[in-house]
Amino acid sequence: MGNLVIYVHGKGGSAEEAKHFLPLFTESDVIGFDYKSQNPLSG
Repeated sequence: MGNLVIYVHGKGGSAEEAKHFLPLFTESDVIGFDYKSQNPLSG
């Protein structure tokens, strides 16, 4: 099994930004995820 780099973007980002890390991790697979969350409303 090879190396895997997982990129989880921050607020206002995009999973496509993972492409920027490809030159840094040439021996690894680099994948990006869109992380979306919501805070519950307090009453």
